[in-house]
Amino acid sequence: MINRNLFLTRFCNHQKIEVLKDTISLRGKILFPTKKVQTLIGKRVQVEMKGDKNTLEGKLEGADDYLNLHLMDTHEIKDGIKARSLGSVVLRGNNIIMIVPVRE
Repeated sequence: MINRNLFLTRFCNHQKIEVLKDTISLRGKILFPTKKVQTLIGKRVQVEMKGDKNTLEGKLEGADDYLNLHLMDTHEIKDGIKARSLGSVVLRGNNIIMIVPVRE
């Protein structure tokens, strides 16, 4: 069962995306945001940063308890189009607004 106020709903590219805000209770298990992000290691994610109108997309290589992220093969997405290649990027968790897994 999912408790109220645990999800923040965002609309991105005309698609409804539910973003983990605090914790999720699934079948008696509690997943904290850091543990949820750890399950995404090795997968492609899109990351929205504070003060940035563009999104970064890359393969999540690592994350720590502060949600600092290491992305490989990173691209900047501008208006839904890959604008430029950034390669290996380290993102400070304090500046991350949203992390979304990319469906492949």
